[in-house]
Amino acid sequence: MGEMGIGAVLLDKRVLVDTDPIVVHYRRGGLHTTPLSQVLDTFDAIYLSAISYFEIERGAKEAGRDSDIDPIREYLTLLPFSGEEASEAASICGELKMASSKERSGRLHDIMVAGTARKHDLPILTDNTRHYEDIDGIIVADTVSSLLEVIRARTRGPTL
Repeated sequence: MGEMGIGAVLLDKRVLVDTDPIVVHYRRGGLHTTPLSQVLDTFDAIYLSAISYFEIERGAKEAGRDSDIDPIREYLTLLPFSGEEASEAASICGELKMASSKERSGRLHDIMVAGTARKHDLPILTDNTRHYEDIDGIIVADTVSSLLEVIRARTRGPTL
């Protein structure tokens, strides 16, 4: 972590990584230019929802791999999807007032991830910002730099 000068703002550098930045990381061969690599280099605490964990590991098993999480597991904190996260996700469903059960089921994993993020007050890094754009109470970005800009803009912490 770099030095902080006078007037520097203390940033809350925590992030919830959605499924797709991890998938993109592996598809690009773990290059240092992927959003996941940038997150690992930039953020102090990196979280993964149990929902994203399921999606990633399901993909690995279906492709005949043991695990796609194990190589990066030490850098991630897994967040459960329990009663509080489920309640938050249910609230999001109520707020969205989706017309059909097909629409709800097609977005269910994203809503559950959003419920987890909202419950834990975490921004989401995703390649699919459009999946979250109509959900209130969460910060969503598709690049580390744009995520840091939003965090800086919302931070009202003390200056040094």
